[in-house]
Amino acid sequence: MNYKIYHILFIILLFVACNAKQKESSLDNSKFSKSNLEKTRKEIKSFFLYSDQSPIAKLENKDKFLFDFYSANSNLFVKAKLIEFPKKDTVTILTSKENKSRKYLKYGYFEFRINDKTYKLTSYLIPEHQESLFLPFLDETNGNGTYEAGRYLDIEFRKDNNYYIDFNLAYSPYCAYNKKYSCPLVPKENFLKTKIEAGEKLHSFAKE
Repeated sequence: MNYKIYHILFIILLFVACNAKQKESSLDNSKFSKSNLEKTRKEIKSFFLYSDQSPIAKLENKDKFLFDFYSANSNLFVKAKLIEFPKKDTVTILTSKENKSRKYLKYGYFEFRINDKTYKLTSYLIPEHQESLFLPFLDETNGNGTYEAGRYLDIEFRKDNNYYIDFNLAYSPYCAYNKKYSCPLVPKENFLKTKIEAGEKLHSFAKE
């Protein structure tokens, strides 16, 4: 093959590879964005008030629903490492409904640091949601600002294991607002011995 042609092909392939890498890095949520968080919260409010799938959709007093969030907290946007379990067991987790449970795949755990302390949270794979990991957790705000039974996070899979956990996106389960729903209870091993003052507080209804 002519050297010049080979050199041109090499440059083209290098450009394509770098472009692909750049596209992947653009999907890397490695920077905290207050504007993106505000946009997400607007979408949450719209969903709760106007979607037929909202947990308060059929409640008569939904017009009195009050939203409550912690202020944006960049310190609770943390880099994390996912350590997969060699053997991913199927586990049964009880729900808020008596005698009801759900099965999850115990996938691995996230390791991260908050205020110079290392924490771990076990993650689960929901069979019908293969694109992300389910991360339920408890912390010291439960029952005092946040839902007493804990909150949830969803972490999308990454090929490069370059994960960030954004606790500003922590949300309460539907059963916090409507008892007809059956929500998985947070396993005790996922208790964080600290206050996670980020994400959703417990939304409520205005008093008459």
